[in-house]
Amino acid sequence: RAYYLLTSPLTLVVDPISGVATSALSRLQSDPARYARLYRRVLRLVYLAILPMGAVLFVAPEAVVGVLLGDQWDETVPVLRWLAIALVCQPLGSSMSWVYLSTGRTRRLFRWGVLSSPVVVAGFLAGLPYGPEGVALAYSISNFVLVLPMLRLAFRDTPLRVRDVAATLWDALLATVAAGFAAWAAGAALADAGPFLRLLAGIAASLAGFWLCLVLVPGRLADLRDLVRTVRDLAARSPVPSAGGPSTG
Repeated sequence: RAYYLLTSPLTLVVDPISGVATSALSRLQSDPARYARLYRRVLRLVYLAILPMGAVLFVAPEAVVGVLLGDQWDETVPVLRWLAIALVCQPLGSSMSWVYLSTGRTRRLFRWGVLSSPVVVAGFLAGLPYGPEGVALAYSISNFVLVLPMLRLAFRDTPLRVRDVAATLWDALLATVAAGFAAWAAGAALADAGPFLRLLAGIAASLAGFWLCLVLVPGRLADLRDLVRTVRDLAARSPVPSAGGPSTG
């Protein structure tokens, strides 16, 4: 149940974008500069949507569980908190499929799956003596351990660079800390309220703290125009279902 709650933001945000991003990137293989720029813009868009939700999952998991699962799932709370740390890395992992598929390197994607799986399994085994919480924390740690080799392998022979990803995301990661503190403060102020009100307050505070921190970074306000263009471009590239049923394109 905790893992389901963890993957829900990814399902809501990443899944609709992945197919369109892969298609758009595949058409830009002959233009390395535009390929790299589009990848960074879409990745940033995903992170700006995911990270505030991740902050709420980490800071206020009891409110999330209380509203979405009910009080009978209270034991899920600490597991969800440790799993939420993995949201820092998981959108990157999802974006690797855009790179592999758009460049036709599916064999390399398969090799990465074979190489990375033992690390995750080893993490699970290390966490087992500490119960479900230990397994959840080990899973999140394994995501961080794998992120650098994952990026290096996927970016090889492409116009993408690890340092460019870091430059694209550092302020969003910093804003996530502000979002977490804001959500925690909102939860503390409404400690006696019901889970639904605490969850709403946590989401609102997280978004406010996140975006306030972002706009205080010099030059980042101009990025909003790029984000608007990215959303518009992706929407224009999305297949429109025909009257006979959903598109398979």
